[in-house]
Amino acid sequence: MTKTALNSNDDRRQARGRPPVDQARGVVTPNSADNAGAAVGRQPGSERLVACVHTDLVQATELQARLTESDFQSVLERHRRYVCNFSERFGGKIIDNPGDGYFLTFHTSSNALAFALLLQQAHAIDEEPDLPSVRIGIDQGEVVVRPGEHKEIEVHGLTVAIAKRLESKAFASQILLSSKAFNDARRSVTPDALDLPDLAWRLHGRYRLKGLEQAVEIAEVGVPGVAPLKPPEGRWDDPDMISGWRPARDKRVPQLPNWILEHKLGEGGFGEVWQARAEHGHGKRVFKFCFQRERVRALKKEVRLFEFLTRELGHRDDIATLEEWHFTDAAPYWLAFQYSPGGSLLDWGRCKESILDVPLTTRIEIVAKVADALAAAHSVGVVHKDVKPSNILITEDQVGVHIKLLDFGLGWICPEKLRQCRESGLTLTGTICDEPSSGAGSLYYMAPELIDERTIDPTPSTDIYALGVVLFQLVIGNLKATPAQGLAAVTDELLREDIQACVQADPRLRIASAAELATRLRTLSYRRAERNARRRTQVAHKVLRHLREQ
Repeated sequence: MTKTALNSNDDRRQARGRPPVDQARGVVTPNSADNAGAAVGRQPGSERLVACVHTDLVQATELQARLTESDFQSVLERHRRYVCNFSERFGGKIIDNPGDGYFLTFHTSSNALAFALLLQQAHAIDEEPDLPSVRIGIDQGEVVVRPGEHKEIEVHGLTVAIAKRLESKAFASQILLSSKAFNDARRSVTPDALDLPDLAWRLHGRYRLKGLEQAVEIAEVGVPGVAPLKPPEGRWDDPDMISGWRPARDKRVPQLPNWILEHKLGEGGFGEVWQARAEHGHGKRVFKFCFQRERVRALKKEVRLFEFLTRELGHRDDIATLEEWHFTDAAPYWLAFQYSPGGSLLDWGRCKESILDVPLTTRIEIVAKVADALAAAHSVGVVHKDVKPSNILITEDQVGVHIKLLDFGLGWICPEKLRQCRESGLTLTGTICDEPSSGAGSLYYMAPELIDERTIDPTPSTDIYALGVVLFQLVIGNLKATPAQGLAAVTDELLREDIQACVQADPRLRIASAAELATRLRTLSYRRAERNARRRTQVAHKVLRHLREQ
């Protein structure tokens, strides 16, 4: 992209009466007329959540010594025009202009980064002589806005200081962001939206910044060939963190470049989960990326557990298919699962105006189908150990609702099954499936015996406890509730008893198996009729005894 193309693209957009960047493509561009004060709010002395940006011209002092005063002022004026143009375009406000640097605020990290990327690119392709490179720091957080003594407003806060520290650590043509700003911007900023050839997203690791007690995770975004894309000096070693490439919207998976990331589905201690589409065709996948070295072991374990389940059970429609994986050679390390159009049970619940609008029989059948999948896994000695709504995939069609159980990363093969495999000649050599169980799962769904550090190995009963919590949530229509809040909201007597039997604190008192839970749920009508018949019989006997006694 040339300088002329950059300016003409802006002109064409403005001529059409549209904002410079299409909002639907990911970058919010407020009306420039609303720019004055918008990015920090109009009420002085108030707190605002903003993105703070500091810029600096690299080696400006040396340039000033080499040029005449007139030529140097011409350079500063070109830089000022770029800053003003791009800040106005993305709804920013210039707060201060100390020397050749600028301090600005923006509504969002996405807008701040869009400003920084175009400023970086404009300096790189500027055809006039002597325009130096620019370095930029961005952080997102709360600031305090007050009337200024010598200017319109002043902005104060830790966010301002962090953005300045990031700018001072940057190399020439480098944009450094805190992890907060980086993660927020990844959801929406794309190269197409800014007419840039490509974007690289890197996490460089944790750094100690002057004046700050806590280490800050520093990231970089830039155009390859323009940005240095290398870690700043002075990184604080974090041996468990895998730094470098990070997923972002419209990025390609490095080892599978025909797969393009669409949006983030979730995140956890291991890394992030993203939905992707095939470049040619209509295929979709779900990629689970791992950014912690220690958790790569869990990634390998999940692959081996899937291979083991497939060998023992064959391919099952109710257990998600693991299609590909990569955890050798260069990062990123990932697993690729088949795509489920309905997303997870959590996503499915969010799409409904109310889960209670879904027939109770359908909600109960979802749990029964998960119980079927667990019963199959338990039959070959595998405990899932992390049953929760986000690990249950949903698909709806004309037949009904179908499920797939996902994520055996915390799974466990019982020692007895391992012994039987070895005795029968089946080997799990090279896996870590027989190592001590690691990770605890999600607290809301964790059986009490797993919370107790003195507990023995997990058992199928721990999965039944978690599924009992999911059953409770679906019955009352709230995927954030827990049985600890009380079962009074469950008006159906039999369902209340079944949930209680799943979530007993003593595992010996729980329902004996997942298969039994599935049977109980699918025979509710029969059990209800049977109980009513017994009660009618008891009432009849009571009446007869009363008549005889008279």
